[in-house]
Amino acid sequence: MSLREEKKKAKRLEIIENALRLFEEKGFDGVTTEEIATASAIAKKTLFQYFSSKDDIIFNDETILLDLISSWLRSNPDNVWESYPDFIRQCIADDDDPKNFFNIPKIIDETPHLRLRLLKTWALYEQTIAELLVESAYSALDARILANKMTLTLRLLFDGSFSVEDVLSHV
Repeated sequence: MSLREEKKKAKRLEIIENALRLFEEKGFDGVTTEEIATASAIAKKTLFQYFSSKDDIIFNDETILLDLISSWLRSNPDNVWESYPDFIRQCIADDDDPKNFFNIPKIIDETPHLRLRLLKTWALYEQTIAELLVESAYSALDARILANKMTLTLRLLFDGSFSVEDVLSHV
């Protein structure tokens, strides 16, 4: 990664951290993009070069995990459900910044339009996973059921109300 790319990535993370702090202090709807930009020492116009909306700050990496799951499914088409817990544990172990991840559910829960977007995100996960499972020779019904179980696991973990091991041992 070039120095320029590293600086851009660092600034992006700084914006996310500042926004999450402000959202926690004032609530999502109580924070303006101007305040986020000011806290990040950038112009409002520059903020929109990093994120197209305030919502996108919260959902900035909404498909990263789906991309990881997709790659994993393509390379591990057998025994998907049996190996899924180890895959999830590895994803959590590899997470760069889990502290921000666990602040987000509260912000989403307090903001109705963010809850709706999260539901759409989970639906996308379930649909994409099911399609990949069908490509791996699962029946359409088996694929939908397994995709639902896999997505439910993620939803429970994201919620943050249960430990990783409790979720993985119960699903």
